Amino acid sequence: MPSTEVERRTGANDVDVEDVPSAEWGWSKENPKWIHIGGLLGAAFLLIMLHGNHTGHVEDLFLLGFAALIVIAVVRDWWLRRRGWIR
Repeated sequence: MPSTEVERRTGANDVDVEDVPSAEWGWSKENPKWIHIGGLLGAAFLLIMLHGNHTGHVEDLFLLGFAALIVIAVVRDWWLRRRGWIR
């Protein structure tokens, strides 16, 4: 008869299945590549919104500023991961 006990994993990088049920399928780890792509797509979307029906340029400054912040955050994260300073 099968047991109802959950097997504990003892590896350093393993996620406990009891804490995160989807860990068996490998869904509990983040993928920085897709996070970077998503950030750059978000920044591109903000830049595309510069072409619109607004007449003032305050909106343009905010869109440019937020797009620049996103790009800076993505580049910083990519650089730190490349250098091994963060995982």
